[in-house]
Amino acid sequence: MILVWAIATGLGAVLNHMGGTSCGTKWRDIGVPVVFVGYMATMGTISGIWQAVSVLICAGALGSALSTYRYFLPKPSTGYKWYHYALHGFFTSLAAAFYLPFGNLIGVLVRILVVSAGMGALTFIPWKKTQEPLRGAALIATVPWIV
Repeated sequence: MILVWAIATGLGAVLNHMGGTSCGTKWRDIGVPVVFVGYMATMGTISGIWQAVSVLICAGALGSALSTYRYFLPKPSTGYKWYHYALHGFFTSLAAAFYLPFGNLIGVLVRILVVSAGMGALTFIPWKKTQEPLRGAALIATVPWIV
């Protein structure tokens, strides 16, 4: 199970990074939610039609949040700040709330806090090329918390 987690986390990182390059944003917007659904399925958390529907709604909400990226606040004239990315982390991790009828409330809340704070803190890392992959990795690595 740890190997599946590592592979899914790595895929999330790669696809999120590809979405931040000239490859096009659809790699992030569609790829990360597909990894989310695949990981949820391999963890054995989908045992009925309503759980499957819930996971698909989570993936749709995640894709929507990823496609708006950091535009939850007006675009600044001097560049994006840490709070733009923290808000991005909040909304992307909030997408998992649609799994709450089957999941763990405390896990979802902790995931929202950790991912929001983490994405905001990533702006202070001097190596810009590591920020996008780490954001994608955080979204997938914390999936077990919601189950």
